[in-house]
Amino acid sequence: MHRDSFRLTAKEGQKNIAKGLLFIAGSLSFLLFMRIDPGQTPWTVTQLLLSVLAGFGISILLVGLGVLGHEAMHRNLHPNKKINDFFGVAFSTASLLPFYAGKKIHLSHHQLAHTGENDPEYFFHRGSPILFVLFGAIRYSQLHFNELFSQIMHWQNLNRRVKREVFYDLFSMIFAFLFVAIFVHSLNISALLALLGFHLTLPLVFSARYAADHRGLPSHTQHQKNQAHAWVVKTHPILEWIWSHINYHGVHHMYPAIPHGKLKTKFELTQHNITYPTLDRGYVRSMPYLLKKPYFA
Repeated sequence: MHRDSFRLTAKEGQKNIAKGLLFIAGSLSFLLFMRIDPGQTPWTVTQLLLSVLAGFGISILLVGLGVLGHEAMHRNLHPNKKINDFFGVAFSTASLLPFYAGKKIHLSHHQLAHTGENDPEYFFHRGSPILFVLFGAIRYSQLHFNELFSQIMHWQNLNRRVKREVFYDLFSMIFAFLFVAIFVHSLNISALLALLGFHLTLPLVFSARYAADHRGLPSHTQHQKNQAHAWVVKTHPILEWIWSHINYHGVHHMYPAIPHGKLKTKFELTQHNITYPTLDRGYVRSMPYLLKKPYFA
């Protein structure tokens, strides 16, 4: 297949942007299930159940938005750079993460992926599996904000471009948190109910998604030349679409310039020449297997 067939087209970029906007609207819509009457106390059982279900939906979509932001970090969201970066910032902001700080971390991860403690993503995998499940999402967020605050502390040493990116990150995060606070307050959404539903579900969704990136594989230095150092996960087509084919993570690490919609095709074309570690049971059913293994197996 010709190399040009793996390039991102304008139509594919438009579909990516439409998907991201749909996810933002969906996340805000799920928050409406957490509305309560002014002064109501205590919560009803129905409200508690709805908050958990809505929190699960929001968690799935926030991961999806994060993956679209990740695509923008690789210039795979839209072929126009300005449009790519604008919506990369927008979708990362919607997932409450700074885009440019995350881009620096993620591109460093690609250079050092699964090579040991130098890989920045090892930060949120450290410790026991229980700690990873309970606090992995918090550590992941901490990793991004640590980078942003580090850049702010070293402001005088930054060039003009990086200073502009830090400003965008800082402004976007302030905007995101203010928007959520105003949205929640103006529509009588219970902040405590939202936090309860969100924090009961996000750790499980996050750990299922990120355990299936690299966990349980040998360190990259021990791999053979034609062996991927990330998993390929066989999952439901709907989740594959929502998470923008990130389940072909092994293929993405071998070919990071290929847009997500063409990773499956690349996998089918190269699986006879490259060994891709594969999880055939999906994300949820693979979790017990992965959590029994150390990060570097």
